[in-house]
Amino acid sequence: MAGTATKRDGKSARIELRLTPELKRELEAAARLQGTSTSGFIVSSARRAAQTLVRKEVIRLNRADSIAVAEGLLNPPGMNAAMRRALAFYRNG
Repeated sequence: MAGTATKRDGKSARIELRLTPELKRELEAAARLQGTSTSGFIVSSARRAAQTLVRKEVIRLNRADSIAVAEGLLNPPGMNAAMRRALAFYRNG
């Protein structure tokens, strides 16, 4: 009873995929090699990829770097010549 297992393990959200027959066969073969279902293989692979991307979005700073960033935001340095030229270029289109 798939419905019972779904309720018991808390999985209720669904995603529908459309893919080529070739990709479907490839995913099924990979799942068999891992000894899991095609659905389980897709979910675990997608989760690993998502976690990797999310980790890349988080920047961790040590205390000194955190202070330097805060200082730069609170007391930004004045514009140098290159910044003035870039601003003039932007304003003049």
